[in-house]
Amino acid sequence: MEKKNGYPLIDVFRVIAAVLIVAIHISPLEGLTETGDFVLTRVVARLAVPFFFMTSGFFLLRPPFDFKKLLGFVKRTAIIYLIATVIYIPVNIYDGYFTRHTVLGYIKDILFDGTFYHLWYLPAAIMGAVIAWLLLRYAGKIAAVAVSAVLYIVGVFGDSWFGLIKGSFIEPVYKFIFIFTDHTRCGLFFAPLFFVLGALLFTRKKTAPLRDGLLLAVSLAALTAEALLVKNLGFIRHDSMYFALVPASLFLFSLLSSFRGERKKSLATVAAATYIIHPMMIIAVRFAAKIISPLKILVDSRLLLFIVVTVISLAVSFLFAFVLGKIKKKVR
Repeated sequence: MEKKNGYPLIDVFRVIAAVLIVAIHISPLEGLTETGDFVLTRVVARLAVPFFFMTSGFFLLRPPFDFKKLLGFVKRTAIIYLIATVIYIPVNIYDGYFTRHTVLGYIKDILFDGTFYHLWYLPAAIMGAVIAWLLLRYAGKIAAVAVSAVLYIVGVFGDSWFGLIKGSFIEPVYKFIFIFTDHTRCGLFFAPLFFVLGALLFTRKKTAPLRDGLLLAVSLAALTAEALLVKNLGFIRHDSMYFALVPASLFLFSLLSSFRGERKKSLATVAAATYIIHPMMIIAVRFAAKIISPLKILVDSRLLLFIVVTVISLAVSFLFAFVLGKIKKKVR
């Protein structure tokens, strides 16, 4: 019976979400269809990060809100962040990262923006988890939703809806925020709401897959419309946070968590590894194309680059998960 208590669709979607993040960083449809690439990478793929936040909230933030469990999550994420930061030091050196930053810049990157462009998620996950835990533990469900929703709304107007407040009396507030973080897409404004929603979904008494599927379709349509609207209006400062992203993420996760079955534990490792290493694979493929002329086709076509980087990243990640699993068995 224990084998049937997992959430296999959540495990499978972890890998899908990691691939969507690869798509964000490559834009596979660029040069083929501008609108199609925008919808894929700036709309559909934007579901990936909220999904990961909600997954952590779903499994982590359960009553009675054990502090040791939270501390364990923070420690694991911090270790992954440290390892990932070290891995990308050679790339940062080559890129001149250490010559153009001040001490304040390093602190800002470590706490909010990440030491490489995709690593912002890790400090955001730590901060989001702590804020959500504190809200749920000491303020209760309603207050947790309310406070995290207000933070998210503040974030939206510093992100995709920034053009609406640009030039207004509110803009100086955001200029102050941007002293400490380059984006409102961070652990303070973006992450807490999805951690809270993930936690609340775990406590729901009934599931309704058909309803969730229909509402997901409606929410995705609304998300697409909102994203295209702010793009055409020129409002976008960054394109990670939309109002319709909240219901779309909520109904997606509710649908995925409706089905119980045997866990696919290794897929969590595969997804995490793919997320960490894929920028390195992009760099490796582009470098190979520079020194081996026939491989130039890989960088001339964004779609082909995406396919190759995804295949290599997944292959390395599955191998890593396999080896790690063997090591864990021997240790036990």
